[in-house]
Amino acid sequence: LVTGASGYIGSRLVSSLKRSGNEVTALIRRPLKSGTAWESNPDHLVTGDLRDAQVIEQLAELQINAVVHTVSLLPKSTQNLRIEDVFAINVIPTWNLLERLSKGPLGFFLYLSTQQVYGPLSSGPIDEGYPANPQHAYGLTHLLSEEITRFFAKTSKVQCTNLRLSNCVGYPVFPDSHCWSLVA
Repeated sequence: LVTGASGYIGSRLVSSLKRSGNEVTALIRRPLKSGTAWESNPDHLVTGDLRDAQVIEQLAELQINAVVHTVSLLPKSTQNLRIEDVFAINVIPTWNLLERLSKGPLGFFLYLSTQQVYGPLSSGPIDEGYPANPQHAYGLTHLLSEEITRFFAKTSKVQCTNLRLSNCVGYPVFPDSHCWSLVA
């Protein structure tokens, strides 16, 4: 399962996983615009919002064994929302996905976090031991979701991994993903 499968990272993951021979379920929040598609279409397409318990139940029925969770508000959008709304998108779905899917065959959960959990960075190398010091809701909510994955790694059979991203390189697969393009 790739959540946020029409987003900047999720859309590329869907195509890459399909090219590698994986069975892929893609979760998108709203239907794709006509004429748009992935390079390699997913095996299952679920349209819905992770804040909806029925969507999570629909995913559970698919007997998901691995998740790459990419759903997140963009950093600037968290500044304009009530904190309850930011938590409802960036934190609660992480808990709800793990709580429900860990009761099935789920064996692996990859959470895509952000380097913004570190807050202001000093010079020198940054590794997993660098202290977290988020300075805004975006960084804080990602840190909280990381804690949720660590909790489920300790209390369930699911292997959970957090990956803190900084910048990604490439063009968006879907023009309406509201992301920039970085060229290397």
